[in-house]
Amino acid sequence: MPKLFIRGLAWYTTDAILRQGFEKFGEVEEAVVVKDHDTQRSRGFRFVLFSR
Repeated sequence: MPKLFIRGLAWYTTDAILRQGFEKFGEVEEAVVVKDHDTQRSRGFRFVLFSR
């Protein structure tokens, strides 16, 4: 399963927004926004996992 590392997106990007943005390139199995442990705000990078 191809996995992309995405960085530099807006801090307010949610898992749903991330998934929606990449679904046009294929079926997205998982879209995870990495969050700060203390503040729960985005840390500025994400992972997108595509299905085969």
